[in-house]
Amino acid sequence: MEMRDLFSHKIHSSSESWANKLIDLAFVFSEFDRQPFDRQELEERLSRISPRASTVARDPSKFRDEISAYPAYLGLYRVELINSKWHFILSETAKKFLVTEEPNVPAFMLLQLILFQYPNGMGVAYYSDSDKVRIQANTRDRTLEFI
Repeated sequence: MEMRDLFSHKIHSSSESWANKLIDLAFVFSEFDRQPFDRQELEERLSRISPRASTVARDPSKFRDEISAYPAYLGLYRVELINSKWHFILSETAKKFLVTEEPNVPAFMLLQLILFQYPNGMGVAYYSDSDKVRIQANTRDRTLEFI
């Protein structure tokens, strides 16, 4: 894996506000913990905290980073098939270190980055209220290349 792969989805970790954004995302994700995956509801909730939510952005994938890259790279949550439907599961590490009264981003990052590995779930589209999934061709090919 090349280092550019880790930061290829605009995870701006050099910004001082990045840690707070990660905490905000973890709190939003915690609202969906153990619930059926509903991308529309998740996007609606993210639109309240994201500057990319404006109609000026005109980006159909405006929440790609929040929904795909952060979880894939940092292990914020996973999507699990339960009773033929995808469910949103917040990671225990996020619960213990980010979704608390005193979040500890450095501890979260130390624990999560030692687990970082390929292949990951980047480039997967889960369909709400079903067991359907679609893997983007470039992601499929790249994952096979890494393996």
